[in-house]
Amino acid sequence: MMVPELLAFPGTGFAADAPPPPGAPPQEQKEYLANAICEQRRAREAELAQSDSVVKQALAEMLKAPELQTCEVRERWRWRDDGAMEPPSRSPRDPRPGQWFAATVEALLWFAIGLFITVAGWWLWRHAPKAFSHARPRAVKSGSRLVQGRDEITVPPDAGLGDAAWQLWSEGQSREALRMLYQGSLAGLAIRRGLPVRPSATEVECLRLATAQLTDPELLEFLRRLTRAWQVTAYAHRSPDEAEVHSLCAEWPRHFARATRNE
Repeated sequence: MMVPELLAFPGTGFAADAPPPPGAPPQEQKEYLANAICEQRRAREAELAQSDSVVKQALAEMLKAPELQTCEVRERWRWRDDGAMEPPSRSPRDPRPGQWFAATVEALLWFAIGLFITVAGWWLWRHAPKAFSHARPRAVKSGSRLVQGRDEITVPPDAGLGDAAWQLWSEGQSREALRMLYQGSLAGLAIRRGLPVRPSATEVECLRLATAQLTDPELLEFLRRLTRAWQVTAYAHRSPDEAEVHSLCAEWPRHFARATRNE
């Protein structure tokens, strides 16, 4: 808002005996102000002229110049000093937007770290025992293990295995009879004759291994016939000739029971 302002300049005039009363006309106020300023100036000039200082005396002579003897009052407009609008003070508990953003990012970071630790712990709890169990060496059982047809034999075959197999055949259990005869033969090869038959070896691999390491032609021929009869029963689901099965059961002790008696 613009308000009038009175400015006093040095000049000639006279001093009023007393200031104008409140509510006096503006012109009277201007004259009183100008006279007061001029009287103060004259008093200052007299003080400088009476001084012993050369500088002050020279200054008093300069103030006597005509262009410096004018004393007047001028009026102008200026902005009223209402005081700058101060921004509302922020509460100490209310962070600035940047602080809000930093706090949010930090919270998300800690949440991500906690989630990672949780998932890692869960994964270790589920999978670490299995990994450690796989890393531990397995105990090896004493004796040979033969797995053929998903059955396991860990003891030497009995000398009467051929008769037991024929008994099963006679009872109509052809598959069980040939399974017993074939697995008993593999057990005899591994335990009695030291043939390194792997548990995962197939029929063809077992026969190839026996052919490569055994020198008994009758035993090799017996193994070929037995393998063929077992494959027909196990995979083709057909029963071999009864005479062939009887011959295999009768010949079995001659090839494997003999090794049992020699121990």
